[in-house]
Amino acid sequence: MWQTLLNQYTKAFMALLVAGLFSVEPANSQIAAKISGTLSNIIQSQSHIQKIAIFGEDNRKSLPKRYADLDGKIGLLYNDRVQTLCTAFCVAPDVIATAAHCLFGNPKGKRPKIANFSFRIRGKQKTSASRIAGFRSGAASHYVVAGTTGLRTRPPMDAPKDWALAKLSTPACKFGVLKVKTQSLPELIEAASQQKIFQVAYHWDYEHWKLAYSGACGVKQYSGKLNWKEVKRLFANPNALVLHTCDTGGASSGSPILLDSSPDPVVVAMNVGSYEQSKVFIRDGRIVRRSKSRVIANTGVNASAFVGLTESLKSASIIESNDDIVSLQTGLKVKGFNPGILDGKFGPKTRKAITSYQIKEGLPVTGIPTQSILTVLMKAIGNVPFESLTGTTSSQSLRLRGPASVSQKKDTPEKSSNKNKPKKDISFPVLREWFKSYRMPDTNH
Repeated sequence: MWQTLLNQYTKAFMALLVAGLFSVEPANSQIAAKISGTLSNIIQSQSHIQKIAIFGEDNRKSLPKRYADLDGKIGLLYNDRVQTLCTAFCVAPDVIATAAHCLFGNPKGKRPKIANFSFRIRGKQKTSASRIAGFRSGAASHYVVAGTTGLRTRPPMDAPKDWALAKLSTPACKFGVLKVKTQSLPELIEAASQQKIFQVAYHWDYEHWKLAYSGACGVKQYSGKLNWKEVKRLFANPNALVLHTCDTGGASSGSPILLDSSPDPVVVAMNVGSYEQSKVFIRDGRIVRRSKSRVIANTGVNASAFVGLTESLKSASIIESNDDIVSLQTGLKVKGFNPGILDGKFGPKTRKAITSYQIKEGLPVTGIPTQSILTVLMKAIGNVPFESLTGTTSSQSLRLRGPASVSQKKDTPEKSSNKNKPKKDISFPVLREWFKSYRMPDTNH
């Protein structure tokens, strides 16, 4: 017998692609067969492109003249090898902010290479572009500070951690940067009631290479029967969650939610996705049918999550070489943190171990491998018995390497290497043609 439990078994979940990362799965043969059409036809005909999250009427329009300068501070972050496109904004001449899932991908999909991302921005009749720092040496991920690298889209959901800061290989933010300001949820709700909250982003279903202005939008503490206590149960780090009603579309993930202030608007949150709710039917403890989801609100990350980390990323001396990462991993292990295998690769476990170390030591929590951390660890542990690290009975000792070999290599072009150039057979034709049509420069730096 069917047992309908609409209240007890209501499940909420993040639809990551609704108002965020636009993604085409290359393994889908139907998509591949239709990819040669125009962009507008693809958006209208492909079911894999999620519908936009519009609340009431679609209020998106061109930037008002008073916000014209935002055009040179908000750009596009894209990776044509995995065929993704997001919005990102400048917080320093060489640092951008965006959603973490834009860089690290859908947890169910293949993790993209950070080195293959490009950032492009357009000022007044001029354009600027850059790759992520470390892209030539294979260390681009070392230059990304993120709230999460493996986004959970089921409770407890990671939407409030879905933010990232990335250092660019060149100072591409030549036309200005956006200031970031912390506002409490009550302050945001009050500002929204005064129509001072708005969003600016790129959207796949809006005019190409033209920012869309959302108009004044709301900030919610709860919606309908879903109270704030329930929201706090469903989301990790709920104090950083912002539920908003700014109209969003594909590719708007990572876009700034702004407070209208004097003399210029300031970033108070970042758009990352949509919050949906569906009713499910349970039989014998199993979900046997799920009703159509409805959008409760769009989700954003309060700027308090990342406001103080830009300077830490800008000033950090990042280590790149495998040898130095091994030394760092070894030092973390000796100190009681788990960096995973001591393999010289900067992966999620090493990032997490660094984060735990920084929290314990009262340091700014960036999770990135820096020379300063390596130096402290080397001084603290000196010589370590080999068996304590490997579990063997060998009498051999392991002398940890100091930071003398920290890479100072710059991201300068290599005359004989073409390994970083996109291969024609795996490029995204629509995206490539889209940029070509709008005369965007090739990203050669």
